[in-house]
Amino acid sequence: MIQNAVHNLTFEQIKFLNRGPTYVPPCQLHILTKSSFTLAQLVTKEMVPLRRHLTKLFTKYSVDLSRRMNFEKEIQLAFNESFLAQMPSMLEHRALYEKQIIQSIRYSLNKDQLLLRRTADDKNTYYLGQLDEFHEKSNEYIENSNSYELFAIIDENHTEEQQLKE
Repeated sequence: MIQNAVHNLTFEQIKFLNRGPTYVPPCQLHILTKSSFTLAQLVTKEMVPLRRHLTKLFTKYSVDLSRRMNFEKEIQLAFNESFLAQMPSMLEHRALYEKQIIQSIRYSLNKDQLLLRRTADDKNTYYLGQLDEFHEKSNEYIENSNSYELFAIIDENHTEEQQLKE
């Protein structure tokens, strides 16, 4: 982690940022969300991208309709079962513990007006710096860069819908 600011992160939080969270199977992430979704709604929502991908595949490779429907039904059942499967208690405790660490890091960053961003390299390095300084540098880059052309600004006065109409 590249530290370019004074912070109040604990050793444990920094250690977590350096190693990253442990893997929790996606179908078991529902214990980590504060969502008001029921489990059935969550399963339906999570199934949408898979259905979309399957539709593309079935369109690309013409598959008999009855085989397609049977396959989709079996996938839906397997998907539902994976969400209903009991998570091992050790994995659940670790996931909840890491969720707590992430929340404490977010709180600390917001309180101290800090920004945590992943760098653009392949080394899983993070940059920790002052939020104001980051905005200042990014605005300076935008003003002085020839990499792109600014057409319009979207803010409270100029909405995206207004920009699309023009």
